[in-house]
Amino acid sequence: MNPPMPAAREGGRARPRLLVEALSIANDSGLGKLARMYVDALGVLQDVAEIHLILPFESKWRPGYACVVHRERAKPLRVWVQLWFPLLITKVRPQAVLCLGQTLPSWRPRAKYILSIPDIGPVERMGLEMSSHEAYNRRWLSRMPGKADLILTISKTMRGRMRDLLGLPESKIRVVSPIASGTANESKGVPSLHNANLPQQPYFLALGNVEPRKNYPGLIKAYAELKRRRPD
Repeated sequence: MNPPMPAAREGGRARPRLLVEALSIANDSGLGKLARMYVDALGVLQDVAEIHLILPFESKWRPGYACVVHRERAKPLRVWVQLWFPLLITKVRPQAVLCLGQTLPSWRPRAKYILSIPDIGPVERMGLEMSSHEAYNRRWLSRMPGKADLILTISKTMRGRMRDLLGLPESKIRVVSPIASGTANESKGVPSLHNANLPQQPYFLALGNVEPRKNYPGLIKAYAELKRRRPD
């Protein structure tokens, strides 16, 4: 690891290297779990960066490394991104801001802005027709990513979809896999497919939360048609 770098100074005071908006960790959906994994992974930076975390007031969760924590009470999304979040950025004056939800601020005080987007399904054709996401979230996904300095996503496929649907250059999108491999997964409760008690016959595995745009009825109909054509 490179030796620690001195924090940038402005007006004689050091500027923190990174401010992480992690309010979504209180969400028990995939987004919340992904946010917790991202924040845990930032622990490798503790020797070279001063990290400030914005965490929900009601959540007891915190990472296992030293950092500065800002506890925020729940606010309407628009109030947060248009007013409170920018004011907090102005107060902390970080060099970079990492947003782990749909929280890129409407006006952005001077800093580099990094945005995590694990899924852009709501803006795809089927997503528009079947998504349970409200229209505000879909408009946000269509307009805001281009205003960030860097986008983080979880697969090359999603990077390609952002390129095609949002017109983002691939050089602006970094693929980050926040899940470790091997025994680290098993120690944190992530099942290993090699050890799981899985059926020995061919089977279908569908992964996703339960909402209309996942189109599980279509998957079941497709399986029924396959069984009709291939009874074996």
